[in-house]
Amino acid sequence: MSEATGIAVLTVDSNSVSRGNQIIDNTCYDNHAIGRNDHPASAGAAQAFGIILRFTEGSNVERNTVYSNDAYGGVSWNGSAGANGGDASGFGIAGMDEQGLVVTKNISYDNKGYGGYGGRDAIDKVGNGLATGIMLTRCGTSIVKNNLSRDNVGATYLTKGSEIAGRMSSMGILFDQSPGCEVSNNTIVNNWGGWFGTGSRLNYENGQIFVTGASRTAP
Repeated sequence: MSEATGIAVLTVDSNSVSRGNQIIDNTCYDNHAIGRNDHPASAGAAQAFGIILRFTEGSNVERNTVYSNDAYGGVSWNGSAGANGGDASGFGIAGMDEQGLVVTKNISYDNKGYGGYGGRDAIDKVGNGLATGIMLTRCGTSIVKNNLSRDNVGATYLTKGSEIAGRMSSMGILFDQSPGCEVSNNTIVNNWGGWFGTGSRLNYENGQIFVTGASRTAP
């Protein structure tokens, strides 16, 4: 896994939790991650973040601008054979396993995740491409309000043979396994998915606000 990050706030020792962090008035852009190209083995995955918080408590992310944080999945193809293409995920602002997180008055745009292509046999797979302006995973009771999330793009390649199709996904705000969150007064515009090349098949999963897993949000 290749990873690029503008700002990372982490708890690395459960006996010393990072609490009360204030991430305010920053600009994070052009943090790019590129997955490893390989064949006949599967290619490498990649994920890019403007701002990422993991396992912290009571953090506040406010008035930041994050853009063009892009991930490119690796390619597994030597001209005649390959394996799985690499998955890619581009995030503007992401929280994972947070408690009491507040995300407010931020601008997140033009973050991209481009899945890579691989072999063309039935056991091979095209990589998934995911892009999200703001993502919360396992961040119950968080607050997301007064943000702008726009023009984030997830894309992948069309299939060339009998390989498993990849998935393009883009969301303005994604809540995954994050119950009891408040979402209010956000502007979410033109987050979309696309594809590369010519071919026949792909999967898609796009939404401006996307709630999945055990999430529940309060309007």
